[in-house]
Amino acid sequence: MGSVAAVVRCQAPNSLLTQENTVGILGGVSVFSTLIFLEKLVWWSSRHGEDCIPFVVRSDPTINREFLPPISSPFFLKEKNAQFPLRCKRAFLEQSGALYIVMPCHLSHAWHSEVSEGCPLPFLHVGECVARELKAAKLRPLEAGSNVRIGVLGIDESLMAGFYREKLESQGLEVV
Repeated sequence: MGSVAAVVRCQAPNSLLTQENTVGILGGVSVFSTLIFLEKLVWWSSRHGEDCIPFVVRSDPTINREFLPPISSPFFLKEKNAQFPLRCKRAFLEQSGALYIVMPCHLSHAWHSEVSEGCPLPFLHVGECVARELKAAKLRPLEAGSNVRIGVLGIDESLMAGFYREKLESQGLEVV
């Protein structure tokens, strides 16, 4: 607790720990998905000349190599050890003053429910966000009366995890 007090004493007035909309970004298996997300976040939040919204990133690919089998392994998605480094990263973001957490890595969402369990902050799920946006768009089929069908593109491991299908179907969308 002493180290937290030291951090609080050293804060500038606009510290992450005092800003209202700080995004916590939990890096996953791929650092590239985190970088792509950051680029979009910075562009989107500052496109009208405003400052970018505050964010804090926790990404450590060496942790992933220690706890995960190779992505090509048939055991990759069943690996329970992946939860530990992701939960540690989540705790770091909570302690850093994030007000909500995002996890840009699609593969890491295979463990979203375990990693987000007990999290006191909103922890966005990519599949739920996509499903909500598609539902809000009120997609209509070309032919009246037919169902809208959604195609999901991704690497085999993301598709095998099934979270996109699950979240989209829970919104009444048909996934092909």
